[in-house]
Amino acid sequence: MKKQKNKNSISKNKLNGVSLIEVLVVIAIIAILSSVILVSLKRSLTKAEYAEAQMQLKTLTNLIAELELDTGKSLGGHPLAEVDCTENREIYFNVCAAGFLDVDECDDDENRSKDAGGVYRDDPRDVFDNWAGPYLNSFPRDPWGTNYYFDPDYMCNSGLKQKGCEGYYGRQVRAIVSFGPNKVNNYNWMGNVGAPHATSDDIVYVLCAGGSHSYP
Repeated sequence: MKKQKNKNSISKNKLNGVSLIEVLVVIAIIAILSSVILVSLKRSLTKAEYAEAQMQLKTLTNLIAELELDTGKSLGGHPLAEVDCTENREIYFNVCAAGFLDVDECDDDENRSKDAGGVYRDDPRDVFDNWAGPYLNSFPRDPWGTNYYFDPDYMCNSGLKQKGCEGYYGRQVRAIVSFGPNKVNNYNWMGNVGAPHATSDDIVYVLCAGGSHSYP
């Protein structure tokens, strides 16, 4: 009887040992599968965010067209692209002088300029003739929480490979820009990390293109 009891005890221990190993194996497999799924979900989310930004950039062109039709000027009082495609005066879409929001809806007072008497001079009515806005009640941000940017001398760089710059490398363009996940405008030759040909995560919608530049 004692021998039989010992055998049963040994069998149970073996079974318990195998069960524990199986559990550990299953846990390890689940952990591996979870990490793979998380990476896949992150990639899918990133693609969705890029797609959303590109869609919003395209939609913003309709607002620009409406503003230009009413006032004969582009954002911030810029001349129309047909007159001068590229020039050096960038502006965020949400600032008052961009021309889309009423002065009471602007959310960036620190970026609004004052004259010597302390009076704001960025009311769109002061910048644009025949202003018929507001064209929006509030301005959307990109999927990463940054305001969209109007850059009339953005540099498309083959080393940085900005999304939307394909076909415009080596040229300055008038563009609407999302700064992407890193929330930083990085289009210059040295990129954002101080290394030549560093990849940029900027997302660009080109409105028109100027001449070629010394950058590739």
